[in-house]
Amino acid sequence: MRKLPFINFFPVFTSFIFILISTTISPPQGYSFITPSVSIVCLIYWSLRKNFLHMNLLQTFFLGILNDCMMGTPIGSSSLLFILTRVFLLRLEKRVFTSIYITDIITVFFSIIFYYLSVYIFVLIYFDSYTNINFHFMSFLLTLFLYPIIYTILNRLFNNTKIEDL
Repeated sequence: MRKLPFINFFPVFTSFIFILISTTISPPQGYSFITPSVSIVCLIYWSLRKNFLHMNLLQTFFLGILNDCMMGTPIGSSSLLFILTRVFLLRLEKRVFTSIYITDIITVFFSIIFYYLSVYIFVLIYFDSYTNINFHFMSFLLTLFLYPIIYTILNRLFNNTKIEDL
């Protein structure tokens, strides 16, 4: 069997599809700040994969650039936050020594907290303004509750697709 070179872009492609879906659906008027971060959920999912198909730092950077283009945020800001979150995730995963499911739950929870704290600090420094923490907290909760849904979708998609078919 010949290994296909584009199989390594499967995590970026699926993450891009989810980002595209989340930016296409507009939130109700007045609630645009309260949207879950689908991109960080996909990044955490693909970073926690233990087999050969996971997201590396270059793909993380590329996903951040795609996220910046789709969301309209300053170019490079999502890449910086994604790389910081991924490094935090991998270091936290090495330090937690419990069963694999509890380790994943702890890692996901604290990685999403780290991401939103980093976003809040970035907004404070870059835009030089204080935003309401309630928007960030609600977005954090929506992202936290969105993770099991995307986890289930990506697991079913990945487990039902054979590597030879890609």
